[in-house]
Amino acid sequence: MPRPSSIPQATVERLARAGASVREVSLPPSYATVLAAHRLIMKVEAAAFHADMFRTQREQYGPRLRETIEMGLVIPGVDYLRAQRLRRLFQQEVPQMFQDVDILVTPSTPTPAPRDLAHDGRRPLSIALEPRRGTQRSRCPPG
Repeated sequence: MPRPSSIPQATVERLARAGASVREVSLPPSYATVLAAHRLIMKVEAAAFHADMFRTQREQYGPRLRETIEMGLVIPGVDYLRAQRLRRLFQQEVPQMFQDVDILVTPSTPTPAPRDLAHDGRRPLSIALEPRRGTQRSRCPPG
């Protein structure tokens, strides 16, 4: 299986051979902080969504989600609002990247998707691939 970092480059080369004009585009300045803002927002919103059930059924939650909720419950509102402002700034800056281009080619994850659900859970983004409470997830192989 190709490494995720090689897939965007191969895609760009295919597009160029097909006649596309290819050039690099800089990420917006807010990109440097948007991931931290996203994580903070997710913790607070997970805590808000699960607060009632978490108070009475804490033991029903796995360790990662329990930690996320516990952290979200103690994050100050001023930090949440600051993170939302950073998120909005990023949302305003992203369209500017498309002023002179039609598409952006980027990797979607730093590692290949697991071949099946029998993995150890330590890989980045693996939690998003696990079936949870009756929901279905899908993966698309590269190529």
